[in-house]
Amino acid sequence: MTDNKPINWAYPFKTAGEASKEVSDPQLYFDALATAGNGFYPMGANGLWHGGVHFDGNTGALLDQSQVRCIADGEVIAYRIDEKYPETPYTATIQPGMGPEPVGAKYSTGFVLVKHRLELPPAPSTPVDGTTTATTPAETTSPAAPAAEGEPASEGLTFYSLYMHLLDWASYQTTSAPKPPAFLAPNQYSVKHTSDDPLLGLRVRALPSGGTTQVLALLPKGCTVTLGEASSTSPHWKQLLSVDTGAAIPALPAGTTGWVYAPELTGNTVADKATDTESTLTLSHQGLNVRSAGNRNGAIIGVLPRGTTLKVGEKQSGGYCKVLEVMNYRGVPALPNGPDGKPLGYMYFDELEAQQSAPSDIGSVHLLSEPYSINAGELIGHIGLYQNQGEGGAKQRLHLEVFSCEDVPTFIAKSRTLAASVPAEQKTLLKIHKGASKLIPHNDAITASNPPKITDAGVTIAVELSIPVSVLESLPAERKIQVSETVPGSATPRITYWWRLDNLLADDAGNRISGWLAEQDLITSRHSPWEWEGFDFISETACAADHLACHLAAQRLLNEEEEPDYQGQISTADHGPIKARLYDIIDGADGSVRDDILSVTEIKAALSKPWHAQSISRLITHYESEWLWKDEKWDELDTLMQHTPEDPNPQWVKEKERIQKLCWWSEMAGKQGINADGKVWHFQPIGLISTLYTHTKLLVTKDQLAAIMLSAPEETIDKYLLPINHTLNIFEINTPLRIAHFLSQVGHETGELKFSEEQSSGTQYEGRASLGNNQPGDGPRFKGRGLLQVTGRANYSACEAYLKTLPEYAQLDITSSTEKAEQLSASPELAALASGYYWAELKPKLNTVSDADDLFWVSVYVNGWAVQANPFYPSRPKEPNNMHHRSTMLDRAKNVLGVTP
Repeated sequence: MTDNKPINWAYPFKTAGEASKEVSDPQLYFDALATAGNGFYPMGANGLWHGGVHFDGNTGALLDQSQVRCIADGEVIAYRIDEKYPETPYTATIQPGMGPEPVGAKYSTGFVLVKHRLELPPAPSTPVDGTTTATTPAETTSPAAPAAEGEPASEGLTFYSLYMHLLDWASYQTTSAPKPPAFLAPNQYSVKHTSDDPLLGLRVRALPSGGTTQVLALLPKGCTVTLGEASSTSPHWKQLLSVDTGAAIPALPAGTTGWVYAPELTGNTVADKATDTESTLTLSHQGLNVRSAGNRNGAIIGVLPRGTTLKVGEKQSGGYCKVLEVMNYRGVPALPNGPDGKPLGYMYFDELEAQQSAPSDIGSVHLLSEPYSINAGELIGHIGLYQNQGEGGAKQRLHLEVFSCEDVPTFIAKSRTLAASVPAEQKTLLKIHKGASKLIPHNDAITASNPPKITDAGVTIAVELSIPVSVLESLPAERKIQVSETVPGSATPRITYWWRLDNLLADDAGNRISGWLAEQDLITSRHSPWEWEGFDFISETACAADHLACHLAAQRLLNEEEEPDYQGQISTADHGPIKARLYDIIDGADGSVRDDILSVTEIKAALSKPWHAQSISRLITHYESEWLWKDEKWDELDTLMQHTPEDPNPQWVKEKERIQKLCWWSEMAGKQGINADGKVWHFQPIGLISTLYTHTKLLVTKDQLAAIMLSAPEETIDKYLLPINHTLNIFEINTPLRIAHFLSQVGHETGELKFSEEQSSGTQYEGRASLGNNQPGDGPRFKGRGLLQVTGRANYSACEAYLKTLPEYAQLDITSSTEKAEQLSASPELAALASGYYWAELKPKLNTVSDADDLFWVSVYVNGWAVQANPFYPSRPKEPNNMHHRSTMLDRAKNVLGVTP
């Protein structure tokens, strides 16, 4: 598996309702899970260990569960899909007219397993010259021994996400069924048999003249040829000696003398100048044009014959789709390949017919021979049906689980060491400490101009809770206040952030409270996700039989004679690490007296309280996977289930058969990093996602940025990917056309991200009043920096003032010295943000002229204009410099981003 930096995250479902949107606040998920019927983490309603969480009909009230999405970038490595749901005949009652088979409880064994790689971010270091650079985590420690064969060489953690109980194949075949995910049953398409785009090329004639002279064949575009001497009577016609690349259609018999019109060749290649068609001769090759761009003006680079099967991307706004793979290529010429080795080109989507293929190994575990790359938020599948014994019918249920077979405590220890030195702007979680802060009740008089005061009366917060800063920043304007206060003896004002929080916290009596929270040094604290703040490790020692005995005893299902026989097992489970910790968090959470019994009511009550839900979600537990089947593990429960060979319990026998069919671990053991013993570290999925979630929406992907900045190495793309996306979001450069114009200008100004600082010394700006350079040395000090080169003291000062309104840059200083000013080029985040400021604030018309697709005025606002020796616009007296390259960059960006005319 290749490294995927940075990894992106997504919640498995969007919000419910007509205005469904991405979830930004993890509390919505905890609220939803508090309503689930069962399947809690790390202990289920049946008292047994449970490594994941369940989503069902109850959770669907808050979440759009119409499809299941991948939680992080990764690779699908295995799946299983039922032909149709198997059934367990718990009740062997045969009703009249139903035939010999008893009615059974449906359940889905279908699952998808995704492998992910979580890499530690680069650690900051401070060289002798005082500048800040980035080093890899490995560079901060002593050299280690070479990694064993097959082990990742970099500092990271391989983990897996499991999506269990998915839709069966029969359901995908019904009317109005959703489309299955691409890796499960790739949607293939074929060129319609009515498509009649002709093959374009160059005619081969029997004589050196046009008109009615016999046409022997057509040389398709892409062919290369060798020509002989020109005709003595018609010098533009030359004899065709050989076809060196490609083939004439139809093939020319050996010894055939043919002539071609040489001016229609490009060198010795049949290319854009050749537009001849011969439908009769090339009938079998007619089909659908392949174009160089996703619009009707794209150059025709090939024709796929009727019936050709292929895979394509989504239909774009202009009606075209990208060619991803051609399975039975019979077209000519051969399509050019992109950097990934796959063919380039676009086709008109409505001229294709969908052909759904069936999954491989239906009903069995299918290990993909080539892992399928999948991004966070992409389709995994759809929730299937599941019916437990005693339930009235089959209902929707998804089991979502996250685990790692590697040494998680060691990885997190390294991560915490790294996090100790990360800069303030990377601390994206705000921790509220128990007993330290207070909430000041809201009243109508509190506004931005009349903010709360630290000295105001309030209620002391009696719980701990960490909140993503992005959740706070996304609060409505009336629920957040920024107060700037002058500090005696300092030129830098003190910024206090106030957040109005409703029903997230509690007082010392456990009652929910609402009001205004102030961020204060030593009272609240900000943390990096890489600190794993509040996460605990628990290795469970009790077995399934212990937990079941404890659960039956707690539910008063053991009689007086039985209970003494199981007292040892009850005690083992009751005092085991997981149960003991859950007692501390959950027992009595519903307001009852602590009784060392975990009831479903108490579990749900705890999950409904943010501080309890977060504590549970940060338990990382070590236990054997429930998907590893062992006879002895389940046979240990026979006595508790009142089953013996002499007096069998048929229902328990059927249940064990069902459990065995659900298991899959043994078939994956030893493959793709899955260990053999099944003992793994489990994460609560929402706790993991909410901690590491990248709240920057990727408006441009890594592949797209790399395809636009073609000469930039991968490490440069990685360095700028998130900063550029963050900038696009903040400054509303958020449509494909705006992004295309912004990135094309950035690409030109930086040499495709090669430079973030003007190459000249800056002395030409010395004393320039128009730039606010009024002090000696201001020219070099404030020369152009950033991806769009903010220039001059006045612009630096305005940029600083704007960026200081962002909480993570409240103390920013880029004006007091040359070293401070150089942050605009040294820091990828600041280089990008300064360019967003330039685009949207310093030159506020840029988004508007981008919407109009006006390259001229976009370039004028970015670069200015002057008389040019070789103008791109001959009719204009002045224009920005290098317009030819700016136009090339824009065309490339539009093509990559799918912008159509």
